[in-house]
Amino acid sequence: MSPAATHNDYVQGMGIWTERLVDVAERLTTQLSIMGMPSFKFSHEERVTQSARLTMFFEVVLDALK
Repeated sequence: MSPAATHNDYVQGMGIWTERLVDVAERLTTQLSIMGMPSFKFSHEERVTQSARLTMFFEVVLDALK
């Protein structure tokens, strides 16, 4: 496999996993709201990358669980 094809496969795989993590964060947001914690929300701010939004969301949730 060429380096370009390997890179494209990597990028595609990262995109798939990132989208799956976004789905998990959105489901957690829903569940937290049902549990009476509506202030925990996954951001959809377009100016911030998905990976950064995921990191911020999970950090806030983890801090709340401490």
